[in-house]
Amino acid sequence: MAKINEIGFVPVGDKILIEMIEEKTTSGLVLVNATDKKPSYGVVLAVGDEVPRRDKSNLSLVGETVAFPDWVAQPIYVDRVKMFIMSYDEIFGYFKGKAV
Repeated sequence: MAKINEIGFVPVGDKILIEMIEEKTTSGLVLVNATDKKPSYGVVLAVGDEVPRRDKSNLSLVGETVAFPDWVAQPIYVDRVKMFIMSYDEIFGYFKGKAV
C-alpha cells in the first residue's frame, strides 16, 4: 500500500485518489470478479479541495476505506503504482474506523 504522506499527486475539485483493496486467497492469488456486481473497496489516499468533510470535526476521508461501483474508477499511475481516481459523489460510503 502506498504511504499517504508520500504521494506526489493532488486531486482537484471533487476528485478522490484511491488505492484498490484486492481480494486474495490464503495462498496470495488475487481474485477477479468480472461477473459479480459487488462493490469495490479502496483506501482514500488524497482528496480534492471541494470534497466535503466527513463530520463536524472537519476531518477528511483520507485513510478511510470506501465502497464504490468498480466501473466509475479511472486508473492512474503515480510513481509506477496503479491507483484510481473518481468523483466523491460516486462513492457509496465509508467504514467508520474499520477496514474491509
